[in-house]
Amino acid sequence: MQININTETEFLAAIIQGKSEISSDLLANVEPGHFSVESYQWVVKQLKGRSWTPIQYQFLDQLLDEAIKDEEKKALFKMQLYQVYARDLTFVEDSVAKFKTFISYSIVKATTKQAFDNFDRTGRVDYMLKDLGEAQRKASTVVGEGSYKHSDWASGYKGRQEKRLLERDNPAIRPVIKMGIKGLDTQFQIRAPMVINFLAPFKRYKSIVLNHASFVALLQGFNVAQIVYENTIELTEDRLDSLATGLSYDRLLSMALTPDEKKRAEDLFKWTSSWSSRLKILKCQPMVTTMLDVEEQLERWNIQENFKPDVIVIDYYNIIAPIKKFGGEERLEQGSIIWDIKNLADKLFVPVITASQSNTEGAVAERLEMDHQGKSIGISQGVDMTVAINQTKEEREEGLLVFSPLFMRGFPITIPEVVTDCDLNRMSICKDISELWQLAAKNFPYTP
Repeated sequence: MQININTETEFLAAIIQGKSEISSDLLANVEPGHFSVESYQWVVKQLKGRSWTPIQYQFLDQLLDEAIKDEEKKALFKMQLYQVYARDLTFVEDSVAKFKTFISYSIVKATTKQAFDNFDRTGRVDYMLKDLGEAQRKASTVVGEGSYKHSDWASGYKGRQEKRLLERDNPAIRPVIKMGIKGLDTQFQIRAPMVINFLAPFKRYKSIVLNHASFVALLQGFNVAQIVYENTIELTEDRLDSLATGLSYDRLLSMALTPDEKKRAEDLFKWTSSWSSRLKILKCQPMVTTMLDVEEQLERWNIQENFKPDVIVIDYYNIIAPIKKFGGEERLEQGSIIWDIKNLADKLFVPVITASQSNTEGAVAERLEMDHQGKSIGISQGVDMTVAINQTKEEREEGLLVFSPLFMRGFPITIPEVVTDCDLNRMSICKDISELWQLAAKNFPYTP
């Protein structure tokens, strides 16, 4: 296996320039012999001797003068290494991935040869197997490096402060997604990579709440990927049409609209079609499609359409297929799914909003509690917030919904019950989202 010289240069430049993509785990396995250019081998040897402490550009001449007496060779080294220091990096991640493969291959190749040579000399097959196992372990460590994050708490304080200041002064880096429900938005902030769960019994408007979450995120200027398992794309679109236009769902489907209503709806969709923010809907198969499958489709959208979601909405949790199977053991699989979702949120650095179905006790309870969550405690452990969707018979008759925060990681619950006026005939869980419509009008001025 060989590495292209351009990839060698990119990787070495990333090391020298201290790019975060080069972890200490990977550096521990980098050797001068992994590079084909003699000057690269020389500087890697110097870096290893300094425990990978960077060599400042101004100090490079001093080291070269001390190490190399041949003036022609020294001039060549200086020219080649100056280019590395000044290189404009463009494909660091790809070069790192290529070197991981190359270093792993080199480890296995060298150790395997040594293991067989030792066997020929000693005849001890147990030693050979031990050496081969060690080669596999070391190579796997290189390929999988970075899977486990680690830090030194005290020495990382300055960096954490700089990150906090950056996020404070540049809120667009990690924006807050509002739900458009004042009593909820005043208590917590939805940001990447949080996982938000709405808990409700069977037929308690989970999909309508999640449609609302997608729609209000779109109004705020975010790209939204809505992942639907139970419902069809057509049903989801029809409900969103009703929510956006404020028209009765039944009349909209039957096209029993006045000329004025029809014109207003057409103008609305002409306007929303011009927005830079998009809402894309992906249909998945219940108990078959995993979060890994979803991630692959999102990557295709990114490559083909330059679409990257800022928010992911999943409708809904209980019918997602786990990546890891547990022989049909529902409790274990339900617990595993939340970590599949959490890993997706972390990897794409987006908030994920979903809903889960309560257990049978929750179906008859007047108010849902955390112990109505379901069969796995893992659901509660994996989410950053759980909000119950409550509604008594009397509240339904009055057109009220009650959102009850049950758990919020990092935020105190100051309003245990948030009551909203809803109009479910128009797919609305909160009649007043005028503030978000005003924000959309500001972000995307209407031009007839």
